[in-house]
Amino acid sequence: MEQTHTKGTVTLSQKLKAHFISGRPFLWVNGGICILTGVLLTNKVVTDWVSFLLLITVIPSLFSYFANTFNAAFDVEADVITKKNRPIPSGIMSRQEAIFFSLLAALVGILLSIFVIRRVEITLILILEVVLSIAYSIPTPRLKSVVYISNFMIAVGYTLFGLLIGWSYLESLTNLTLPKIMVMAILTIQTSFATISKDLVDMAADKAVNCRTLPLVFGEKTAVYLVILSLWLPYAAFTVIFIFFSNAIGLTYFILFLIFPWALVETKKLHEVLGLNLSELEKAPYYKTRFMSVFLYTTTLIFLVGIAEWLAHFSFS
Repeated sequence: MEQTHTKGTVTLSQKLKAHFISGRPFLWVNGGICILTGVLLTNKVVTDWVSFLLLITVIPSLFSYFANTFNAAFDVEADVITKKNRPIPSGIMSRQEAIFFSLLAALVGILLSIFVIRRVEITLILILEVVLSIAYSIPTPRLKSVVYISNFMIAVGYTLFGLLIGWSYLESLTNLTLPKIMVMAILTIQTSFATISKDLVDMAADKAVNCRTLPLVFGEKTAVYLVILSLWLPYAAFTVIFIFFSNAIGLTYFILFLIFPWALVETKKLHEVLGLNLSELEKAPYYKTRFMSVFLYTTTLIFLVGIAEWLAHFSFS
């Protein structure tokens, strides 16, 4: 299925708005925060503010647009079921147009990393992100349809790569210490479980196109509990790190308790939605609200970790 028909002529403003929406602007913030946190984890001070601002704003915007628009070109069949107003199903944007402009955005991002940011490690990470994003979306291997691998891929693309890009801006990857590696691993795993909240939103559409997401394979209840686990995993994991690396992780451990009440409230809300006697399609709006809350929680968590690590170094060094 290519797309549904549009009513009348598509204007330039409609086109621009469609491309903007297709890039999922709220994810640009998440990508920028992950890169910023990676920079903060180096415990160094930025000196080139032009390239730094480019790194945390333009680069994540381009690559969020690339990943989401490219994926949308291969998700038309599912989107027609529950998201007919999206750019491709509505006919405002063609599938070929989405593929072309998404790849163009990735190319622009890579060129900026080469000629403006000038960090080889960052360029290599961005190229790897393009390869993995394509593998995630295209019919073969279509990693999006592999249970949990799809969630882990999203976490790697947004969180881990973002953290590594930020670190690489001021430090070499060879200088990563064990505590920093553990922090990045925790945030990546936490994000991978948090992204299951998006699969809960799309259960009806994914079932119709036989996309094997975690809620459809292991059940809605299991999926909800894994999302809840994402809220509490950092507390358990950082407790372990605090025991062994208290000097390196102390402030980070304690600053997490700023969002402790949020985790409690979100746990309660997720249980409430799970208990609703509604179809998967009817539950979608409720799960969408929870997805946005879990997404914001995850972004806040990553930002707090970066701030805490940076403050700890300059306050106690």
